[in-house]
Amino acid sequence: ENSDKIKEHAWQACVNRVIAGVHHPSDIQAGYALGHEIFKEFAKNKDFTDRLEKLHKRYIRQSKIRKIIQNSGLGFILDKL
Repeated sequence: ENSDKIKEHAWQACVNRVIAGVHHPSDIQAGYALGHEIFKEFAKNKDFTDRLEKLHKRYIRQSKIRKIIQNSGLGFILDKL
């Protein structure tokens, strides 16, 4: 649901680091390629995929709770968390 937003934020962070002179564009490309390969290897492990699925379900549940709170007019509570 939010994967596009997460990828967009990650990409913006990469661009900002290049602009700030902290990284070269090739660093970003290499990091992306390395991360992709590492994830492919982790994805072969059932324990990893099971934990990832649990994490995803927890995130979805928390997102739904956050929306309910925001829609109830009690959104100020979220600022305190």
